[in-house]
Amino acid sequence: YWPRILDSWSWLSAAVDRLRGRARVHPFGGLPAQGGWGRRGPTHPTTRQQRDDDPRTKCRVMTLASLMLRHRFLLVKEVFDRVLALVGLLLFAPVLAILALAIKITSPGPAFYVQQRVGKGGRPFGIIKLRTMITNAERATGPIWARDNDPRITRIGRFLRYSHLDEVPQLWNVLRGEMSLVGPRPERPIFVDQFRSQIPPYAERLRVKPGITGLAQVSHHYDATLRD
Repeated sequence: YWPRILDSWSWLSAAVDRLRGRARVHPFGGLPAQGGWGRRGPTHPTTRQQRDDDPRTKCRVMTLASLMLRHRFLLVKEVFDRVLALVGLLLFAPVLAILALAIKITSPGPAFYVQQRVGKGGRPFGIIKLRTMITNAERATGPIWARDNDPRITRIGRFLRYSHLDEVPQLWNVLRGEMSLVGPRPERPIFVDQFRSQIPPYAERLRVKPGITGLAQVSHHYDATLRD
């Protein structure tokens, strides 16, 4: 069953290759049953046993199996992320309520704020965080990274940033399917444009969902420069 399907795929691949001038495999070559070279290029073995033993067929089966395994892994990961995000939101709800009240008491402005970030495939989305800075913190400077002893950070904001509790509301983004629990941190569009122009491999990060935490967050502090 599989070799027949894969033969159909091979025909399509061969047609594309011929259009590109590569002429890798021609599906219509007239050859004996054992396969070989015909008038228009190499052909596939014609018997089922020969097709099963053909290294090209085995390679295609392995490639298809890898794709199916990856798809299954991503599906399980998606379910796992959303279940844990829902449980986390329920468990942290009282903590978030207390922190939100403390933010409102200690500084004017909303307790939560939404900031545009770039997600998988370059699609923008609104990331949700507990506010750790004064309102309109970038009005005079424009988009910049936070610095050590940044005067824009509120008193409770320092604690939230140190403990990373300001990131907990992003469980809602995970529940909505915009983020994952583990993955590269999403950046703002203006910084993504800078990274793409100065760090060519950076675009690879946009092939997967961004995450609340990742290797950089475990082994590194908050980014303060492009080198970070």
